[in-house]
Amino acid sequence: MPLIDIGSRYCRHVARASGSNFYYALWLLPPARREAMFAVYSFCRVVDDVVDSGGPAGEAVRELARWRREVAACYEGWPAHPVGQALRTVVTTYAIPRALPEDLLTGMSWDLAPRRVETFEELSQYCYYVAGVVGLIAIKVFGCRRPESQAFARALGAAFQLTNILRDVAADAARGRLYLPQEDLARFHVTESQIHDRRSDAAFAALMAFEAARARGLFAKARAAITREDRWALTPALAMAAVYERLLAAMARVRYDVFTHPIRLSTPRKLVLALAGALLS
Repeated sequence: MPLIDIGSRYCRHVARASGSNFYYALWLLPPARREAMFAVYSFCRVVDDVVDSGGPAGEAVRELARWRREVAACYEGWPAHPVGQALRTVVTTYAIPRALPEDLLTGMSWDLAPRRVETFEELSQYCYYVAGVVGLIAIKVFGCRRPESQAFARALGAAFQLTNILRDVAADAARGRLYLPQEDLARFHVTESQIHDRRSDAAFAALMAFEAARARGLFAKARAAITREDRWALTPALAMAAVYERLLAAMARVRYDVFTHPIRLSTPRKLVLALAGALLS
């Protein structure tokens, strides 16, 4: 079997096994573009797993360095890993700038040590490196032509990441990561110990509602950047926006007590929301 086919099959398996929200929306793409996005998603997944493995920090540093060499091989030679092999086809076919996958690795490396975010500006930078760059790769694969779609990708990536941060605040804190800006914790009189102790109260709910409003603003900013020419190409992204906005709504319904009310959507619900989001786009 050709290496390119092995890489594609491997990425398809990684995407399917992950159960990610993104998996279902990607089926809205034509086959070639869908396979390309499976490769992009798999790259994101494997490097994220490196950071979240819980192993020695030195080992994770070495693994990320190995993936940086894999990215270099995508542009200069032939990667060794099946995901790298599939990614090489993507970056060649869709003219993906080398800086984008390299920026993603930079963003991932920021999570190798316990992390605190001081300001929303700092959080926005983090969201760009771990999510916005993925959006910029995606719009290339989707076939977007208008420069406005870059603003769409950056805003939507930040909206997705901020929604994930709100949903996973407890799990992240257990790993020594607190992405809610320290300036906002101080503003709403919420302490780090309260989050570590998984205690929700009116102050915590107000903080979460404030950040959720920011996420909704980012979704609105992304939609404002949609052009007539690229609207259909962005259908998968808009399908995913419908899923993520429902996650925000689910958090609001439980007054943002994500400690005692884990926020998850069933597979059938994701499918329905993705389809509705695609049709309404």
